Amino acid sequence: MKEMLPFGDALIRARRAQGYASAHAFFTGCGGPRALGLSFAAYLALEHGKSVPKPARLKAILRALKLLKGSPLRVGLLRAYLDSLFEDDELASELTAEPSTRPEPGGRPAEEASRMIMRQSVNLDLSHWELIARDYDAYLCDYFIQCTSGYLTMEEIARSTGLSVSAAKAAIKRLVASGVVEVSGDRVRGPYAERLINIPPLSPATASLYASLRKNRDRMIRSGERVHDSCIVGRVPADALDRYARYLMETIDTAAVYCDAGETSADIYAVEARITRVLRRQPEKTTRRREDPAAGISERSLAITE
Repeated sequence: MKEMLPFGDALIRARRAQGYASAHAFFTGCGGPRALGLSFAAYLALEHGKSVPKPARLKAILRALKLLKGSPLRVGLLRAYLDSLFEDDELASELTAEPSTRPEPGGRPAEEASRMIMRQSVNLDLSHWELIARDYDAYLCDYFIQCTSGYLTMEEIARSTGLSVSAAKAAIKRLVASGVVEVSGDRVRGPYAERLINIPPLSPATASLYASLRKNRDRMIRSGERVHDSCIVGRVPADALDRYARYLMETIDTAAVYCDAGETSADIYAVEARITRVLRRQPEKTTRRREDPAAGISERSLAITE
């Protein structure tokens, strides 16, 4: 087998584009061996172009990088994977199809959002997410601080989150200990207020963490005021649903274009997207009944006898 540099280079590009500055940051940030099914040494060998993963491991890497189906980064990584497997350079050279140029929903804002996310995204340690997953007060304070530029007083934080000053101080103390909040006298600031913070990828290693974060998110949203609501109910084939879900995720990312942590007089909103199966199609149950020999047909409706 030829040198597997194509996959290693593509993996490094995808990892960096998703905000992970180093292989170790990505490996630990996504959940490590439980998420990828690889040791760090084995993962590092992939980036160094010494080997390629088995298909199941490749799928885990794609999930951990949160690369959408059809996205240029995902297509490029898959092309590099196949290129690395071919021993014949002539055959490998046939993998020249370009990624789909289908315009994203939202047009230019969606493209701008994609560039912004690649340029400004940051990944935090799992320990931070574990803290705000189990601590709702810290969860509220963290979101308020990371969505606001500049230093804030405890009174400002308490007033905006609805917590008492003492509860806000206690939550901030825990956030400071986790390293995501900076202190100057009696004021604090979030160093990532101008960045886009990536939530860790969903994997077996982070499943319970995701459930706790979702519980806190839903609690925060329930306490808020709904300012816009749109809904459509319809029957959607599975393949179309998959495509639409990707477009919906991209549209949500577009909201990043409109976020401005420097506008401290503005309110903070949660922009969410959900697809819910409300009526499940049940396969028709047909029970073969005793046939009437005289009639020559079964008693089952619209069924031909054997």
